[in-house]
Order: sequence, then C-alpha cells, then structure tokens
Amino acid sequence: IFGVAIAFCLYIVRTSTIEEKEKTQKFIENHKKIEVGMTKKQVIYILGTNYTQSILKSGIVKLEWKRRDAGYTGRIANGAYAHASAITRKISVKFKDDIVVEVNCLNMD
Repeated sequence: IFGVAIAFCLYIVRTSTIEEKEKTQKFIENHKKIEVGMTKKQVIYILGTNYTQSILKSGIVKLEWKRRDAGYTGRIANGAYAHASAITRKISVKFKDDIVVEVNCLNMD
C-alpha cells in the first residue's frame, strides 16, 4: 500500500507540473497575439480578466497580467541539490480611448 501511495503522490505532482507548464505556455503564446490598434475588449478576451488596472497621465489606462512560475529545489545526488528560482512573467498593455497604443512584456521567452 505504501508503494501505491507514493506512486499516486508522484502522479499528482507530475500532473500538476504539466498543467502549470501548459498554462505558462498558453500565457506566452497569447501575449504574441496582442497588437497595437486592438480594442481593450479584444485584449481582455485573449488574456483574460485576471489583471490589474492603472490610470496614467494623459488618459492612458494600463492593464497588467502576471503569471508566477514557482521555483523548486530537488535533490540530484547525495548531499547535492539543484535549485531553480521562481519567475514572474508580465504583460503590460497601455490603452488610449480603449485602443492599444503600447505592449510591453517581461520574461516571456
């Protein structure tokens, strides 16, 4: 039973990791679809409603989407560990009169 429990836990962790990687990949692919001239409604349809909004000078509205990929530490040998830091991916889109005027991104490669 103990072996089955361990195998099940590993399956859950592996499945969760695969799902998170797929979500990250979709986030990266979707940001490539955003272009100057699109409407705010089109951008929200592509990137989703989980964003923050800022009002800037001259009537510019900035929406930001963030995705944080968790880091991990794993044992690779007796007493040796490998570590990968967490990474935050960000898409910032600026609008003037609900039309995209600028798109910026961070860690989207």
